Amino acid sequence: MAEDDKIHPINSNDWEEPPKGTPEHLRDDPLYMYSCCRYSQRDAFMQMLSVPQKHAIVSELEGIEKLRARFLRQVDNVNVTQCMESYRSQWRLQAKERCDVEIMKCMRTLRDALPRDQDLWRRRLELLKAVKVWDLSPDYPSPRVSLEDSPDDGFQVNKISLSKIAPSEESGVSYYGDYCLDTYPLNDVLYNEQRSPLKQEHHDQNSIRYFHFPANNMLWVEESIARYYGERRGEYNNRKAWNYCQKASGILCREVWTGRQHGSINDPVHSRYMRSQCSFIPNTYPAESNSEANGPSNKNFVIFMPYLHWETHLRCREMAAVIRSITERTADRRRRENPETANLAEKFSTVVEMARIKYSGETLADPIIQRPVQHTTMSPLGKYLLAAANIYKAFDTYLNVRELRDHLYPELNPPTHPRRTLDQSYYCNLADTELRDQDQVVYRGTRAGKSLSKTTKIIMVDQLWLYVLDERTVLTFFPERWGRNNSDPSGIFEGIRSRLEYLLPGEVRSAFDLALVIMNECSTFFSDRSKPTDERPQLLDIFANAVVRVSHMKEVAFEGFWRHLERTNLDGRNMTEYEGIEAAARIYLNIKPEAGLLREAQDIVEELHMMDRIYLQQLRVARLFSKTLNGLNEQQSTWEASQQAKAHMKSMRNVKTSDLQTGFSPSGGQHTVFSVQNIKNTQIGSLHQPVSKTTLDKAEKLIEEIESCRTELQDLEQNTNEIIEHLKYVFDLKIQQGSIIEAKSALARAEESVTQGRSIMMFTVVTIIFLPLSFMSSIFGMNAKELSGPGGATMPIQHQFKIMFLVSLGVTAVSLSVAFNAWIRSRFTSLAIFLWNFVSFLPNVVWAAIIEYTGLRRLWKFTSQGAVLKGSLRETKHRVVNEIYSSRDRRENRKAVRRAQVLAASHV
Repeated sequence: MAEDDKIHPINSNDWEEPPKGTPEHLRDDPLYMYSCCRYSQRDAFMQMLSVPQKHAIVSELEGIEKLRARFLRQVDNVNVTQCMESYRSQWRLQAKERCDVEIMKCMRTLRDALPRDQDLWRRRLELLKAVKVWDLSPDYPSPRVSLEDSPDDGFQVNKISLSKIAPSEESGVSYYGDYCLDTYPLNDVLYNEQRSPLKQEHHDQNSIRYFHFPANNMLWVEESIARYYGERRGEYNNRKAWNYCQKASGILCREVWTGRQHGSINDPVHSRYMRSQCSFIPNTYPAESNSEANGPSNKNFVIFMPYLHWETHLRCREMAAVIRSITERTADRRRRENPETANLAEKFSTVVEMARIKYSGETLADPIIQRPVQHTTMSPLGKYLLAAANIYKAFDTYLNVRELRDHLYPELNPPTHPRRTLDQSYYCNLADTELRDQDQVVYRGTRAGKSLSKTTKIIMVDQLWLYVLDERTVLTFFPERWGRNNSDPSGIFEGIRSRLEYLLPGEVRSAFDLALVIMNECSTFFSDRSKPTDERPQLLDIFANAVVRVSHMKEVAFEGFWRHLERTNLDGRNMTEYEGIEAAARIYLNIKPEAGLLREAQDIVEELHMMDRIYLQQLRVARLFSKTLNGLNEQQSTWEASQQAKAHMKSMRNVKTSDLQTGFSPSGGQHTVFSVQNIKNTQIGSLHQPVSKTTLDKAEKLIEEIESCRTELQDLEQNTNEIIEHLKYVFDLKIQQGSIIEAKSALARAEESVTQGRSIMMFTVVTIIFLPLSFMSSIFGMNAKELSGPGGATMPIQHQFKIMFLVSLGVTAVSLSVAFNAWIRSRFTSLAIFLWNFVSFLPNVVWAAIIEYTGLRRLWKFTSQGAVLKGSLRETKHRVVNEIYSSRDRRENRKAVRRAQVLAASHV
C-alpha cells in the first residue's frame, strides 16, 4: 500500500467525543467513528476526512453492499430481512405516535430535575424531537451492487509472501523474511486464468508464496493445483483421456489423492477424511531447466495430517443442524429421482431411527436436538431486535452454510469435508454422536459456572492438507471455526500469520521450513505453553483436573469403606447393636457412586486414547517427512557424485591405455590411481545439500514436541487406568464384604430356623398327645343310646377315662414311633403296600377279564395308540392328496401316450 493511501489518524477534537468504553487504539480510527455516527451525521463527518480516509470508508461500504447482495441471494435470508423491516416499521410508527406524550413528560421532568441531571434530560428531549420528524418510508433499499453468479463468490484466500534476504557477514546464509499479507477473492485465484496470483509463471524466484484456503474442499484443491500449472481441471489417471492434465497428474493421481479418502456416498458426512500421509512426488513431466545440470527438480510434497482444535457447543450444534438439513434435502431429492428405491430407503431410515431411540433412551416425542426457545414478546421493538439478531446470526454463518450447501453433496465434483468432533473422528460410521459430544471431558470442564468464558466448548478434529510445490509455493487447506470469528486469536491461520510476521533471522530458509512451521502450529495447538491466553480451552489442564477429581473421589470411597468396615466389627458388641450396624452397612454397600466414578474415568481414558491416536498419526507424518528430507540429501549427493565421476571419466578418455596399465602419467610423473568410488568419497563433503541441516534439526524438534505431547497424554491415561483398577478393587471389596454380611445373615437365619423348628416340634408332640383325647372326649360327649347303660344310665367317668386313655395312648405311641423311628416307618410302609395289593387284586382280575373277552381291549389298542393312529391318518391323507394332485398329470400322460401311438401308426 502506498504512503498516500494509508489511513492517517486525525485529531479527535474535530468531532464529538467517542462513546464510553471505546478502546484507545480505536479513538482515532475514522472507520470506527463513522460507524458510531448517526445516519444523519455521516455525510458531514465524511467532509472532515482526507481523501485516503474517505476512500477506505467507501471501500468498506462497497464491501458491505456486496455482502448484502450475496446474502439476499438466498430465499430464506430474503424472508428474514423482510420480516425485520416489517417489525422495524411497526416500531418506528409506534415510537412516533407516542412521541408527543413522551416529550411532555420529558419537559416536566427537565423543569424539576437537579442541575447535574439536566444535561441528560436535554439530550433525551433532543432525541425525542428527532424521532417526531422521522420519515416512515423504508430506508433499507435493495443492494445497489449487482454480482455475477459465480460458484464460490465471497470466499477469500490469504497469501503470505516471504522475500529472500541476502546473507549477512556473520551467518553467510540467505533466508526469507519481509512478511507481506494479501487477500484475494477465491474466484480470482481459482477461476481467473489470466490474473490468478497462484499461477506458476507469476511467481518470483526470490520469494516464497504461501496460500491458505479456508476449508477442506476437494474441488478447491483440484482447481488450485490445475491453476498453478496453467491447466484446466480434468482427468488425472487416464493418460488417454482428452482432458488429461499431465503436469497436475502427479499430485492429483489416485494414489495420493482420491485413493486416500475415507468414506463412501452412503456413509455419514463426518466419515469423510483423508488418511494421514506424507508423499514425495517425483518429477512426472520434463522440467524447463536442464536436469543434467541442476540435479533432481520438482520436489513436491503432499501432506495430510489431522490435528486437534475446538469449537463452542452452540456453534457445533448449529453446524450439525445445517448438515442434517442439507442431508435430508439431498435424500428427498434422490428419492424423487429414484422412486424405485424410495421404499427401501424409508425402511432403512426407520430402522436406523428406531435403533437410535432404543439405545439412546429417548422417545419419538423427545428428539436429541433441543428445540429453539419460542419468544412470545408482543413489543414491536422486541420483535425488531429479535429479527435483527437472527439476521446477524445468518450473516455470521452465511459463508459456512453456503460452502456446505454447494459442496457437501455435489453431483459431479468432489465433495467438501466438514469439521468433526472428537467422537465423530473415532466413531466415524456412527450416525449421531451428539450425546457422546455432550459427555466430553472438556464439555463438562467448561460448562457454565466452571469456565471464566461462560462458554461450553468441545474438542474438534480438523485436517491439514499441505502442498509444497517446486520448493517455492506452499498451499494449505484447513477449516476455520464456525462463523466469521474475525477477532479469534486461537485460529490456526492467525497463529501462523503472527508467527511469520515476526520471524527471526534465518528461521525460514526454504519452503520446507515454512511447512514445518505450519505443521508445528497445528500439532502443538493445545500443548504450547508459550502461546497467549485466549478462548481456547486448556486441554491438558482440564484433563489433569478431571483425573485429580476422580482420584480424590476414589480416596474418599476407600476411606468410607474402611470406616464402615471397622463399624461392622463384632468385638465387644452385642447382637442387637450389630444388627443395626449391619442394616446401615447394607445401605452403604451400594456401588452406584463408584459406578459413576468408574464411568467418568473410562470416559477420560477413551478420550485420551482418541487424542493419542491423533498424535500418533501426526508423529508418523512428521517422521516420514523428516525421512524424506534426509533422502533428498542422499539423492542429491549420489547424483552430484555420479556427475563428477562422469566428468573424470570423460577427462580420462585422452589418456593412453598403456599409461593407465602402468599406472604412470604420460609425462612420467608420480603414480596416479583413478577410481569413481575415491572421487565420490573425496568430493562428498563439498556437495550442495538441497535440505539444510537446520531444516533437518527443525524436523527432529517437531518429532520431539509431538512425542512430548503423546507422553503427557499417555501419563494421564496411565494414571487414570490405575484409578480404574483401584475402583474395581473397591468394587471387589464391597462385593466380598456383602458376601460376608449375607453369609452371617444366612447363619443367623439358620439358627433362628432351628429354634423355630424345635418350638414347632414341641407343639406337634403336644398336638399328637391331646388330639386323640379330644377325639375320644367328643365321641363320649355325644348323646347316643349305645353309650348309655340300661335304663338310660350314663357311663361312669372312670370307665370313659379307661377307654379314652388306652385308645389315645395307643394312637400316640404308634404316631410317635412312625414319626421318629425309621425302621418302624419302613415296616408300616411295607404293610400298607401289601394291604393295597391284596385289596386291589380281585377288582383288577375282574376288569381284565371283562375287557379281554368282550373285545374292548382290541378296540382300545387300535384307538389309544396315538402313533399308530396318527401314522395311519397321515399316510392316508398323503395318499389321497397325491391322488388328487396327480390326476391331471396322469391325464396328460395318457394323452401323450395316445398321441405317440397315433404318430407311430401313421409312420407305419
